[in-house]
Amino acid sequence: MIEKLMDAFVNPVKSKLLLEIYTRQKMTTKELSAALPDIPQATLYRHLNRMLTDGLIEVVEENKIRGVTEKVYGIAFDFDSVGKKLFEKNPGATLLQMFTQYMMAFLQEFKDYSRRGKIDPEKEPFSFTVCPCYASPEEIKDALTKIGEILTPLLQNPSTPDRKMHSFGVILTPPKEL
Repeated sequence: MIEKLMDAFVNPVKSKLLLEIYTRQKMTTKELSAALPDIPQATLYRHLNRMLTDGLIEVVEENKIRGVTEKVYGIAFDFDSVGKKLFEKNPGATLLQMFTQYMMAFLQEFKDYSRRGKIDPEKEPFSFTVCPCYASPEEIKDALTKIGEILTPLLQNPSTPDRKMHSFGVILTPPKEL
């Protein structure tokens, strides 16, 4: 199951679906489709079925609507316990694998963007930057809390014609040994 989860993090569609379901606790296909309009419906269903088969998500409710059963999906495992198991086995290798897959997802997004027919990097909002700094563990925790407070309201935004899906990534490197 851990391998399936790691594979899902690399897959741009599966990672978006996992993040959306994890963030909102449970979602229907209709809600996922509205939240992620860039994912074609057939692709959405195919990936949800694969994630069900892989044990990453589960049907947590079924709603009857005009004779049709609507499935409500939730995460099928505890993220915290899976992470702890991974780190107990081989912390260095696990960290490197997770970070590599995290970066691959961002590389895929920039690759997809760069291959679009018409792009305008000066008008379309995106950024990447590095900010080397000296900070104590308390200052780091405070900064990460503030970043979380800024991003949390954006997670609640519904999809609208003037809102497009963006991925914020926050990377804090381990301290350097001098």
